[in-house]
Amino acid sequence: MIVLSWNCRGLGNPRVVRALSDLTRKEVPNCVFLVETCLMTQEMEQIRKRLHFKNCLTVNPEGRKGGLAMLWDENLIARVVSFSNSHIDMIFGDNNSSDSWLLIGIYGQPCNTPRPQGGYVALLSIQYTKQWPGLAI
Repeated sequence: MIVLSWNCRGLGNPRVVRALSDLTRKEVPNCVFLVETCLMTQEMEQIRKRLHFKNCLTVNPEGRKGGLAMLWDENLIARVVSFSNSHIDMIFGDNNSSDSWLLIGIYGQPCNTPRPQGGYVALLSIQYTKQWPGLAI
């Protein structure tokens, strides 16, 4: 299993899309977590097709800031647990299988305050980590 995470800083530039396409062609990831896409769902669908992924969950940006996307290939069984403008949580694998695992994609500033914010609150509140092994990116 290959998982790729990338801060796009906007996918509106054709050169950025080309660079991402080249990277996914070279590394052949099964799953890609993108942050700062700055794209709405319809626009992200075009990127999904260009990258040759079967599935995509998009979290729309607020205005032209932010935006998340999780793309995965057709060979993966996936279930969305939760999402917000700062995280996407998904379980990959059959729910009854011991091979299932949790992927938590987080977008936000590193937390250096006593009170976590954004995606880190979601990370701290996840109960699924007791059932499945997990990866936070």
